[in-house]
Amino acid sequence: MLTAFFCRAKAREALRQNPSTLLLASLLAALPLTLSRVFLTLAMRKVPQETLMNLYVQSLNGATVDPGVLGPMVPLLRMSLIFAAAALLTTFLTLGRIHMGLKLLRGEPVELRDLLSRSAVWWKAPLQILWQGLLIFLWSMVGTPLIVLAVFVRSQSLALLLIYAGYGISLFFGIRASLHYRLAQTALADRPELGVRASVRESRQLLDRKKGMIFGLLVSFLGWILLSELVPAFLPAFVGTAVSLLADLVLTVYIELAVSAFYLSLRGEGVKSALEPEAAAEEETSAAGDEEELT
Repeated sequence: MLTAFFCRAKAREALRQNPSTLLLASLLAALPLTLSRVFLTLAMRKVPQETLMNLYVQSLNGATVDPGVLGPMVPLLRMSLIFAAAALLTTFLTLGRIHMGLKLLRGEPVELRDLLSRSAVWWKAPLQILWQGLLIFLWSMVGTPLIVLAVFVRSQSLALLLIYAGYGISLFFGIRASLHYRLAQTALADRPELGVRASVRESRQLLDRKKGMIFGLLVSFLGWILLSELVPAFLPAFVGTAVSLLADLVLTVYIELAVSAFYLSLRGEGVKSALEPEAAAEEETSAAGDEEELT
């Protein structure tokens, strides 16, 4: 039976096969976006608050923006463009990292250069994320009519009831949609020939009547996530930050491997271990030896 325990066990087994390569690939995939986020934060701190306030006030009044106000904003705008480029780079590197995990789960060897194995479809990765995000957003707006209707209701209690119902319905369908499309990125990493919409459709078909199972798998990591957030708080600042980053890196790989094992199982593929061929060879050798003894 396909359970969260089974997927986590297969993820740990795959991670033990080549932990250094997979963790290094995950670090390299996250590095561009992490560094650009740090430099963008530093650039924002260098811009005076008065400059941001003046720019905001001038834009609200519809007045022509003073070029002198934009001067200190140039480094910030430059870093914003670098951040956008880093986000684009991270999307297809993430596809390569997921592909490496799929290869390990199938019992195939991986190399660090596999991180760039999906660079030929680099343009599909951000489009797939945008399309998936748009669908989730639209589903999360299902309860909006009830919230709008509450504005025209005179009874305060009925208006509150409509607002809470609208938010509840939106939350339910938003979570449902995010679960429905959870395997879209994995499908695109596994089969790069798929289109953007086709990968989302593939995820929806695989998870038809299986959303509770993927939800249970993701929730099973909640304890590890809370532990990784709480433990660094009791450590010295530098040590706590290092431990938090390392825990996030390992958890990201662990969760993605478990989700990939779930994906392969739904597709009817046996999740193999790199040790299985050796075990099979040993069994064949022993069987041949037994036959020789009998003859």
